[in-house]
Amino acid sequence: MLVVSYSYCYSEVITGQTNNATGNGYTWNMADILPPEAGIEVSGVFHRYTITKDPSTDATVVIRNEDAINGGYVYERSDSWDQLPGNTKVGFDPMITNIPGNRWGPGEIFVNGDGTISDSNISYTYKFDTCYNPLLDPSCDGYFDSMYAYLLDNGFFNTIEYDDPYYDELVQKYLEENADTEIKEVEVAEVELEEEEKEEEVSLSDLLAITGAAESIGNADQQAYALKQLSGTSQIQTYYTVTINGGIYEDSLSFEDKDIPDNRKALSNLASQQLHRDMVRLQYD
Repeated sequence: MLVVSYSYCYSEVITGQTNNATGNGYTWNMADILPPEAGIEVSGVFHRYTITKDPSTDATVVIRNEDAINGGYVYERSDSWDQLPGNTKVGFDPMITNIPGNRWGPGEIFVNGDGTISDSNISYTYKFDTCYNPLLDPSCDGYFDSMYAYLLDNGFFNTIEYDDPYYDELVQKYLEENADTEIKEVEVAEVELEEEEKEEEVSLSDLLAITGAAESIGNADQQAYALKQLSGTSQIQTYYTVTINGGIYEDSLSFEDKDIPDNRKALSNLASQQLHRDMVRLQYD
């Protein structure tokens, strides 16, 4: 089989000729003759045969292929041998336009009349574009557009719905397990919160107790009572009976006159203490 090819763009056009269709008989199936490539087209039919007959008789040799799509015959030729002696015929019938390979149905060669056929050879010339279907090769022009169209037509971009009979059971089990964990976490958080609140209550009680003592010391009545207790003769008499050796102590230090700035930190502390005191008093007023 002779094959000639030429290429353009990313595709390659293959041309060739089939083997003898009558190699196994005078009828044949084109699926066994033409190559299986998609987009193949038949461009011509070559024929050769020998007819044996009496010159005084009539005979016609018929070569034809059924039209697998439209019915009838996609190719048919008749050679009249009426009143002619037998001989060998060789010829080629080019197609006016290439005919797609899927239209070429079963073929046959036979004689109508008086005569017999021998040494027959029927073959078909064809061509096909390797990128007739761009999906066959990523190097083909239009491959990606064709692939996208193919995927779209076959529903590859549709949402896949999958009904898992175990899905609900697994979800419910997960929720139950996590619910127990969350309940435990909440209980622990509540216990910790209660402990923190108790600590705050104790601290506040201590603070109020200290603050109450400060209030008591600053009260005028309490101060008067304390001075009265301290002024008792029995308690301070010894201080009057003690003799302290005295004398004259000369000054040995001298200080320059200088303004002493206010202690801003002390003032700030006093202001904070006053604010704290006012806030505490608000609880009772």
